[in-house]
Amino acid sequence: MHNESAEQLEGDLNGISVDHALLSLQKDIQDLEATRHQCRNYGPEIAQLEQQVGLLLGEISDACTELGWPEDEEGARKARPNSMSLQTVSSLMRSRGALELAASTAEQSVNDKLADINELTTHLEAAPHSEAQ
Repeated sequence: MHNESAEQLEGDLNGISVDHALLSLQKDIQDLEATRHQCRNYGPEIAQLEQQVGLLLGEISDACTELGWPEDEEGARKARPNSMSLQTVSSLMRSRGALELAASTAEQSVNDKLADINELTTHLEAAPHSEAQ
């Protein structure tokens, strides 16, 4: 019985043919498998990024409509101010903010002085008058 089993196994072993060409590609196959594992999450990630791009394009389209610019990418790029213009506008906005703050401070100062004048006028009118004889 053991002899038959041993002969059966030996026959099975002799029947196995080794594909040496395939074995020589073992390193390439393992590298491809490793790459597959690295890339397996790329599909959902790409889909998520495409969705974000779609949302951003929608926001750009809305902004272009609001500004009266063309909604296509090329037209919007042409309508967009250059960096020097953007720097100039930013500088002007900062200057305007400083001027508005100065004007507000000056207005508050004038209001405070007017209140002081009104208070002193009220005290002066309430003071007893001495009549010159």
